[in-house]
Amino acid sequence: MALEGMQEQGADSCKSEAVAWIWHTFFVFRKYSNPERSRTLDMLGFLFNERECRELDYVLRKELDEMLFDLNDKRIDSDIKTAIESRYRTIFRMYARLASPKEISRYARNRMYH
Repeated sequence: MALEGMQEQGADSCKSEAVAWIWHTFFVFRKYSNPERSRTLDMLGFLFNERECRELDYVLRKELDEMLFDLNDKRIDSDIKTAIESRYRTIFRMYARLASPKEISRYARNRMYH
């Protein structure tokens, strides 16, 4: 019963700020290098308060901005750009769990091959 009240209160206050209070859980997946466990994924869940959500949102945006800058730099080798692009996709998926569609569209990339 108490959870329902928190859900209603939290969902309304967080939608305007595009961060979640108790709704969004931050998941980190790890694949094991062991072939026997290659299909096994570990999932870590974190509950963040509003301030922590804003901080995570900020950190992810800055990381995405930095990687976009590097991807547009002509001096960087294509192999390095491929690695950056892979990391960008991971960070972008994390950011997409916190951000509004308008904010997500700012960081969406076309599939480009270097």
